[in-house]
Amino acid sequence: MDNSRTSNAPSTKRRRRHRPNQRKRAKHRRPPSTDAVAVKTESTHNDNDQPNKRVRKQKLTSSKQPATNKADHQTKDAKTKPQDPVTDTNDKAKSLPDILTARNNEKATFEDLPVSIVQFVFSLVDVPSMCNLYIAMEFSSYAEEIAKHLDDRGVTVTAEAVATGDPENISFATLARLPPCHIRVTCNLVNMELTFWHLKQVTVKSVDLHLKNLDKRRRRFHPDLQFLGSTLKTLRLDYFYFFNDRIPTTLTNLHLLQCESYIDLAAFTNLTHIEVIGCSGVSVKELPPSIVSLKMNEVEFDASTLPHIEHVFGDKITNLPWSQVKSAKWVKIPSGQRMDQLTELEINGGPVEKDVEFPKLESVKIKSQDCKNVSNYFTVAQLAQVRILKAKHAMVEILHLLQNLTILHCRFHDELTERSQLPPNLVELSISSSESVWGVPPQLKAFSYTSVIDSKYKFRFNEPTLCVYAESDNLKSLVIKGASSVTVECPNVTHFTCWDPRKIRVDLPNLQSLTYRNSCWPSTQFPFKRGYPNLQELDLRGVSQDVVFDHPMKSVRLDDMRPQRLKFTTDRVHFNKCEIPADTDITARVLKCNSRFLSTRGIRCEELYCNEVDQVPPTVQKLSLSLRESSPYTYIHAKVPELCGCNVLTSLKITGGIWHYRRGLPVPPSVKQVSIWNQHWNRRKQHWEGVFFVTTPTRLEHFEFFDPRYDNCVAFSQQPASVFVENGCPWGQSGSLASFDSTLL
Repeated sequence: MDNSRTSNAPSTKRRRRHRPNQRKRAKHRRPPSTDAVAVKTESTHNDNDQPNKRVRKQKLTSSKQPATNKADHQTKDAKTKPQDPVTDTNDKAKSLPDILTARNNEKATFEDLPVSIVQFVFSLVDVPSMCNLYIAMEFSSYAEEIAKHLDDRGVTVTAEAVATGDPENISFATLARLPPCHIRVTCNLVNMELTFWHLKQVTVKSVDLHLKNLDKRRRRFHPDLQFLGSTLKTLRLDYFYFFNDRIPTTLTNLHLLQCESYIDLAAFTNLTHIEVIGCSGVSVKELPPSIVSLKMNEVEFDASTLPHIEHVFGDKITNLPWSQVKSAKWVKIPSGQRMDQLTELEINGGPVEKDVEFPKLESVKIKSQDCKNVSNYFTVAQLAQVRILKAKHAMVEILHLLQNLTILHCRFHDELTERSQLPPNLVELSISSSESVWGVPPQLKAFSYTSVIDSKYKFRFNEPTLCVYAESDNLKSLVIKGASSVTVECPNVTHFTCWDPRKIRVDLPNLQSLTYRNSCWPSTQFPFKRGYPNLQELDLRGVSQDVVFDHPMKSVRLDDMRPQRLKFTTDRVHFNKCEIPADTDITARVLKCNSRFLSTRGIRCEELYCNEVDQVPPTVQKLSLSLRESSPYTYIHAKVPELCGCNVLTSLKITGGIWHYRRGLPVPPSVKQVSIWNQHWNRRKQHWEGVFFVTTPTRLEHFEFFDPRYDNCVAFSQQPASVFVENGCPWGQSGSLASFDSTLL
């Protein structure tokens, strides 16, 4: 026998103890090649005299290949890198864990995942995280795929300070590192110059711009937007004066809210959508023929010059080409018309003429409370093709004739049971009823119940007992408002809303969203005994019970509550008229509190919006305080927190209580933007007047000061790059000062 085989005899005996059939298989095994034996012999003469298991495995594997290719195959495996697990044909049958291991000692990376899995992951990630992912993988093979995904979804950009983990907004500094994409920008009057400067520094594909004027008195101001050129596609103006010559004529969408202007848009040949809301003093002279969607209330307009109009909203629009209209809201359709293309109709007035034809009508919504029966507004022939019917104030006596319905909202005067006869395709039902519900038909996936009590029952103790019993395996969403007794056994319900029950028993193991409000006395608590590990959204009101969850959540809102213990982790939390207990352990990204005073003991957050607070958590990056007016001549003493320990604070906003900083406002060095709004609209002049001094160790990026009552001088230790100051006397006469110096950024 060969010496190399004799040297491995001890190792072979140990293996035979566990594998008694090895000798039989060895007779039929192909003898190893010379190269394999040499490798094995060399491995047995190591210092530790231990068999090399990895080499033995390689030998057994190579023995299955033809002898002529063994040496070449071993040399290639030793000197070349293995193929990409994603593109290797031998990995097609492997599972995802095998692909992630990426063969032997190869380290798995994000690029090893198949494209289909990567696209699915992208659909679950928010846009700001996708932006950071592109910056981190800019030179990888997936950079183009990420850029395409951002281009499809669009990016929301703001000039304000952005806290870490914001799932909606990114800063202009982040945008500058991205490829050109479609962006959405929202700004108000005070930081408009700073926003425009940032827009001039970046390259984008298109801009959706929304300008808000928080001071509604200044309507005759409109900025010059010509610098955006053809990139400006959508413009929204709130409380501004509209000037045609300051907007690029390549605009495609225009939305005006409470604007004063004389609109003549004949030169805007690319304009397709226009919306004019609350502009009673606006006179619309002419619109381009390219208009496809027209939404106007309180404004009269003759639409005979719009040959491509398809979507209409407004009761004062006349002379429409009815045969091509696809959706109409709040319009009066003349008698004898044939609406060949109409698919969606919303009525806020009287009934539709009986001789109007709707061959393609699919959705009908009746908002008028005067409609008590759908049969009084439509005929059976007009509703023959309708799939969506929403008339919460009306009865539907012809329900058995509407076989195409999938969504129905109506009044219901009978008791609902599992055997109630409904249209065969109906999957969503919302009813207003004065009767009980003793079962939900199994075909429904969404059900809503609202009790309607007659006016004779003026007190809760005198009203009849309404019961709702729901047991269904197909139900996904359930809403119950006003029932006295509630019993729910729906294992697949994910969204549940319940108002004012006196007795409640639920079995919802897969619950994800809960809205529970109780105004009864005494209030009935919601049974949280199951724990609900899948719960992500919670809204409680009027119940005094503890809120304790161990798993992370998306949002928590507590109204008018006095709990004894609060413990949860969430992205957003909102307290309204709540008392924060001493036993509190809350971790959130955004915390809003409308209570008079907030104690932050046991609270960790990155954005804090509150009235008065004892101390600011050191993790806060954006802070907004609303302080009470106080002075030496009153007994009101607001809680003004110290900001010296806020080392990561970037944005500071203070509303009211300017008297507390009469000796100066010390700003931490990390702060970039400061906003002071002393907007208390009383005519009594404040006792303190003088210079408002802002001490900043570093230069501010933006500073805004608003006080409508009296003239104050503002001084800085270092001049900010962007400044907006507006002040005046208490009688409404105001003046503004705006300055911007890009060299200071």
